[in-house]
Amino acid sequence: MAAVWGIHAGGSRSPFLASNVLELDRPGVGDLHVLGADRHAIKRKLAASYPNEKPGTIAAWAGVLLRFAYGPAIGDLVVHPERATQSVSIGRIAGEYRFSEPGLHQREVAWLVRRCPRAQFSESARKDLSTRVAFFAIRDSAEEFVDLAGR
Repeated sequence: MAAVWGIHAGGSRSPFLASNVLELDRPGVGDLHVLGADRHAIKRKLAASYPNEKPGTIAAWAGVLLRFAYGPAIGDLVVHPERATQSVSIGRIAGEYRFSEPGLHQREVAWLVRRCPRAQFSESARKDLSTRVAFFAIRDSAEEFVDLAGR
């Protein structure tokens, strides 16, 4: 089974569905291809770019960026809850990590299910989607999202 990821970003009403591009906005670190999957290098770059942020925040941002750039394989699923519509969309990762100025970390996505009512999911799935980080692995309820996506 493909891995299942979740993403919180794009504001209350997501631009991801129209653009077919997932984006994380963190301009202070630059292209992660230059730094590689080196957590310490990413943390140093973030700390230098955001000197007023707490070390825990820097560590969390580094983890999110690493997961986004190096975690998903093409073909993995991504689940995106949208606050404004109380819905969930499910897509398939369709492209490798890329960086675009002015600080956008991007992945292409092909949407399979758009704006399915969040209420139709189990309590466990809704809990998995309520994590606070911007990009995360979904484990406990992954099969529920895979089933809906038609795999």
